[in-house]
Amino acid sequence: MKPARWGCFNASLWLALLVLVSPVGASQPAIQFETAEFVSSESAQPPPDAAPWRVVALPDLWWKSKPGFQGVGWYRMRWRLDALPAKAQALYLPRLGAADEVIVNGVLVGHPPSPLDVNAHAGPRFHDLPATQLRQGENTLYLRVRIAGRAGVVAPLVGEAATLRAAYERKLFIAFTGPRILFGATLTLGVFILVLWQRRPDEATFGYFGLATTSFALMLFDLLFDSPPLEPAIWDCVRSLAAQLVNVSTFVFALRYGSRRLPRLEAALWSLVPIQLVVNAMNVAGIASLPMSPKWLTAPVFMGYVAVFAWIAWRTRTAESTALLLASSGRTIWFLLHYGGLGPYDLSELLLPYSFVPLFVLIGWMLVSRFARSLNESEQLNAQLEQRVEQKRVEMQQNFQRLQRLEREQAIAEERSRITSDMHDGIGAHLISMLDLAERGALSGDEMTAALRDCLDDLRLTIDSLEPSDNDLLPVLGNFRYRVDPRLRKLGIGLDWQVAEVPRLACLTPRNLLHLLRILQEAFTNILKHAHASVISVQTGLDASGRSVFIRVRDNGGGFKGEHRGHGLDNMRQRAQSIGAVLVIDGSAGGTTLELRLPVGLGPP
Repeated sequence: MKPARWGCFNASLWLALLVLVSPVGASQPAIQFETAEFVSSESAQPPPDAAPWRVVALPDLWWKSKPGFQGVGWYRMRWRLDALPAKAQALYLPRLGAADEVIVNGVLVGHPPSPLDVNAHAGPRFHDLPATQLRQGENTLYLRVRIAGRAGVVAPLVGEAATLRAAYERKLFIAFTGPRILFGATLTLGVFILVLWQRRPDEATFGYFGLATTSFALMLFDLLFDSPPLEPAIWDCVRSLAAQLVNVSTFVFALRYGSRRLPRLEAALWSLVPIQLVVNAMNVAGIASLPMSPKWLTAPVFMGYVAVFAWIAWRTRTAESTALLLASSGRTIWFLLHYGGLGPYDLSELLLPYSFVPLFVLIGWMLVSRFARSLNESEQLNAQLEQRVEQKRVEMQQNFQRLQRLEREQAIAEERSRITSDMHDGIGAHLISMLDLAERGALSGDEMTAALRDCLDDLRLTIDSLEPSDNDLLPVLGNFRYRVDPRLRKLGIGLDWQVAEVPRLACLTPRNLLHLLRILQEAFTNILKHAHASVISVQTGLDASGRSVFIRVRDNGGGFKGEHRGHGLDNMRQRAQSIGAVLVIDGSAGGTTLELRLPVGLGPP
């Protein structure tokens, strides 16, 4: 809230309070006594006219007109009625003070409050005056009072009942109803801040204000009842101690709000609380008669924190600090009214509960604003975090897609390179050899046919290696059978196919598939060229350990020695090693067995 608005709020609050405590409206005439006659007398009945009555001005402030005097006195006020009023009349006492009896024309008006009913004495009183109780001509009002301390007599009013009742109800609201509402509000605010402080120890700045707010609620606690919850003298001590806690806690709050830590000053401030306690104890014990809240003990404190707020506002020049200064001015106004004697004598007592309202409202608004700002910042951070997470997700997705594209491009490039290399090493080498032999006329027609058939077989192997296998060995072997079976039939060689289901093999990449097919092709070529077999058996299965899949190729030919080494067998072993497989060849007179053991569950080497 802007400082200008706080200034308007303060001015409006004090103006409204002054209007509410005004006796009657300007358009509603009533008799308000400006003077009275006073006599000091312990008499239970009004003193006679012969008593030493003397004229005093109203309101009569005892600490000014009768300093140090304690005892019982009578006030007498007279007014004339030319005729009995047609409308109902009433007597309105804005503040009863310490009055024991109210007598109109010799008749006791109402029942005097109990001496223990402190709040009843401090509040307004309203009495209807029947027409039979008034006289045409002179009428007399007597007030019997107990004079002590900082009190006095406020001018009573006599007039139309409706007009005075409105003024009475306004005064009653200001004196009791409003403070009771403030008690509930300040207690709730104080407890809330203290709980917040307990849950968040770092919020010590507002914690001190929570202590001040709770202490202020304790000051208003007795207004919930007609009499204090404790003995009047003891309760006065409690209230004065709570008032000192309010001032000290607010001072420390002001220092912490201004980011100032002054240990010595704070220690001196907190020492005022036990000093106040000692003063109260001396009063209760009768050792001394001191004011419960002496000016020298309270005024410097709350004037000090107003000065701190002024220093903060001058140093920071922020709207919030300026608003705090304006809000704390309520205590300054109350101080001037109470100790400067400005305004009606009871005005400072009435306005005491409201002197903290601007500050309480502002601090409450600051807490709500901070809470709302924290929520907004949290929501903004969450939104920013979600946005950043979404951005990172999109970036990761784009990077993943880019990586996939690069991997595909790399795979295509590698596959192209592999195919080129395979064709160069396989078909290319065959064709170059055939071309060279053909140019020299060293090839017969049958040899040319066989060479071309080898080229076609090699090309088919390359094509078969490009087929997706999904790591399944059976389709690979099926394609191989499809390629070699027609040729075996033409040669009259039987094929015993005993291929069974085996686990999928992670090593069956396109390059490894080509190695596998070339090993099988080389095995079949060797059988056809050298073994003179009539039957070739192909068998698959899982070894006893369960860690390898075997492909076993057996023939019933003449066989050869296992230690026989040639370029073909060396190439087969190198290809097996590149796959990560083991190649075992066993040749004997009854045939040759070639067994290729492929690892289960391993990726490409």
